[in-house]
Amino acid sequence: MSVMRRFALACLLLSLFVSLIPAQAQDPSQLVVVIGEEPPNLDPGEGTIIALNTYRNTYEALVTRDAATGEIIPELATSWELVNPTTWRFTLREGVSFHDGTPFNAEAAAWNINYLFNPDNNKHILGNVPAGTTATAVDEYTMDVSTPEPFPVLPRALFFANMASPTAIQADTEGAFRTMVGTGPYILKEWIAGDRIVLEKNGNYWGDAPEIDEVVYVWRNESSVRSAMVEAGEAHIAAALDARDTSSGNVVAIDISETHFIRMDLPNPPLSDIRIRQAICMSIDRQSIADRLFGGYASPATQLIASDVVGYNPDISLVRFDLEAAKALVDAARADGVPVDNQITVYLSSTAGDVTIQMMVAIVQWTTEIGLNLNLEINEAARHRAIARELPPPADRLAIFWGQHGNEVGDAFGTIQGYYMPGGIHSTGDDQAFFDMYAEASQLSGQERQDALAEVLLYQHENVMATCPIVHMKFIYKLADGLDWQPRPDHLILAKDVVLSQ
Repeated sequence: MSVMRRFALACLLLSLFVSLIPAQAQDPSQLVVVIGEEPPNLDPGEGTIIALNTYRNTYEALVTRDAATGEIIPELATSWELVNPTTWRFTLREGVSFHDGTPFNAEAAAWNINYLFNPDNNKHILGNVPAGTTATAVDEYTMDVSTPEPFPVLPRALFFANMASPTAIQADTEGAFRTMVGTGPYILKEWIAGDRIVLEKNGNYWGDAPEIDEVVYVWRNESSVRSAMVEAGEAHIAAALDARDTSSGNVVAIDISETHFIRMDLPNPPLSDIRIRQAICMSIDRQSIADRLFGGYASPATQLIASDVVGYNPDISLVRFDLEAAKALVDAARADGVPVDNQITVYLSSTAGDVTIQMMVAIVQWTTEIGLNLNLEINEAARHRAIARELPPPADRLAIFWGQHGNEVGDAFGTIQGYYMPGGIHSTGDDQAFFDMYAEASQLSGQERQDALAEVLLYQHENVMATCPIVHMKFIYKLADGLDWQPRPDHLILAKDVVLSQ
């Protein structure tokens, strides 16, 4: 091959390589964010991290959080007040329209509240408010939200209640949720399944116009790949990195209310015996996991909430790592006829990162050493989600699920409702004394609420133990050079707050 032909071929290969690099990563008017997995849909009733990271540039809520203090502040509502023990009145922002041109007003806001918290619709955020919560329009920009019993933290609970166009939701007759029609600074431009989600600037946004014209979300399961994309100039923000990917580049980490844990099916033996649940919790070396797997970007957890959440109980002690004591509990249960040899399946999603997989493999190994029979099963994300949300548990299911729980609203009610109370999306418990304690505590406010919820969590720890907290984690990002953005403790990556250099 001649020198000229080799040169021409090299130029062609170079041009092909460059074409594979998303041009948006070089364009200061376009922000590229790489996240860990593709959203399952664009349902406004989804409250997971993946939803927060993507949805909240298009959807907005009545309230949001101050990025610095974490306090609840106005967004689509400008103010709220308690008009009687069970009714909150919200004054709504005027002059706001959904992306489809329909008006945002009290009628639309009330429709959203009634839609999102209707048990028949089975939304992920359903347990965030008491069953029977309803909303009514008082006038064009005033809405009342009523609960069956006093619920002092209702405004906080609505942090997850994304406001979507009723017209768009009603037109989605198949419930596929392939569109996002909200009020936010960005509009859904396209969703190419398996590839990317693209948002474009909303020219009619009610607030300050953002500098960035377009936001592109792509997803890669491997933390190392997300990290490499930023360093190669293919993305501006890589979210949820493993500690091992922090040795180079512009790395920022923030303490968040996010806890790795496992939850257990309670109805069927041997998991129905609290001694077995205690033994499993005692067989987890939390300090080793924090140090070795999370590289110091985590700390051992005593409960599902962090210390900045109302209800946190500093008197809950860390479950000690003690394989001998755990084995003694298993042996005692066996002697009493508990079928401790029944196989327990530990379910994990295929989208879980390497650190999570290593953590769960270690837990399976530790519990094997104490005489239990655990088997790790990894399923595709949609199947895993279906299994995890199948409640009540099938009679033949013995399951442990890994979870990662965040309490972005700053009050323990969502945690307790979701994981421990009847109707919770991840709850299999049946302790009536616990239910009664929470029912009373949930109606309190101020210091009384803090003290009562702390007692509820202590009771759960000592008498129920439906969950085993493992570590509180930091959220790790890698940022491109020239990007001005501060991570938030609520996970929101708001493109309107990002500044890119030319």
